[in-house]
Amino acid sequence: MGVNDLMSEFPKFDAEVFYGGPVQTDTLHYVHNLGEVLEESVKVSDGVWWGGDFDSFKVLITNGLGETRQHPLFVGYSGWSSGQLGEELEYGSWVAAPMDANYVFKTQPTRLWSQAMYNKGDIYEIIADMPEMISWN
Repeated sequence: MGVNDLMSEFPKFDAEVFYGGPVQTDTLHYVHNLGEVLEESVKVSDGVWWGGDFDSFKVLITNGLGETRQHPLFVGYSGWSSGQLGEELEYGSWVAAPMDANYVFKTQPTRLWSQAMYNKGDIYEIIADMPEMISWN
């Protein structure tokens, strides 16, 4: 089912929808803290779940179980071929950080990267406040 199909069935409420990545941008994904209350959810880490039965999700949200910002919606996703992400991590293309549910549900999206870097400490604190465009420094 594509995003347009899902959104036409979705009860009306204000929610920010994020760009999840370049793969299948006609699909809708969501993370939540509803746990096993939402059937077919997949536990990502402590306090963070992905997906689940969409009809149940709609009912829970429209009945006030949490604010919509606590359950981010994403159009599309990012993906890697087998072994690709491991190679990129080994090469140093990514900075890995421990997962914390607060990053997903409590941190403003525009502050997420900075907060994760600051929490890592050491040299990462220095880059936590670097502007997106180095020339703005």
